[in-house]
Amino acid sequence: MIAVTEVDYAVQDHLNANGNADTALTYVTADDLASYANVSRAQMSTWLQQYRLEQRTGRTRFIIAAEGYGRAAYWRIIRLPHNDPAKCAQLRREHARYAVHDAVDRFFKDKFCEIDPALRTTVTDRQIAAVRANVEHQLNGLVAFVDSVLAP
Repeated sequence: MIAVTEVDYAVQDHLNANGNADTALTYVTADDLASYANVSRAQMSTWLQQYRLEQRTGRTRFIIAAEGYGRAAYWRIIRLPHNDPAKCAQLRREHARYAVHDAVDRFFKDKFCEIDPALRTTVTDRQIAAVRANVEHQLNGLVAFVDSVLAP
């Protein structure tokens, strides 16, 4: 598959340009990978999404995970071909924590910017507020659980 090969080469070029595989930068942007592969950012973004799906099959040399959104997003290199399994496990735990915190943060931003300002005093609004409060309570418990299990 072209996407896997091209992303593998681009990540390797990034690592080569930034030190050896053990000490190289573990974050890279789609823009940087696109420049290594000589393609547009849009093409690299498409390949990265395909690459993410292919990681499940074991056909990729690296495990990478997206963190952030839009142009500010970056890809975290979680596994290199010769990584220490313990280091890989630590990075996977860190990314899992990031993903949960990010999802919860997005809920709270939506709550603050979209849900709460629209609430009035109708029955429907009180129901929405009750559901929101319940979800908020559950999400806080989820974050505490994830942190207790996956903390370093």
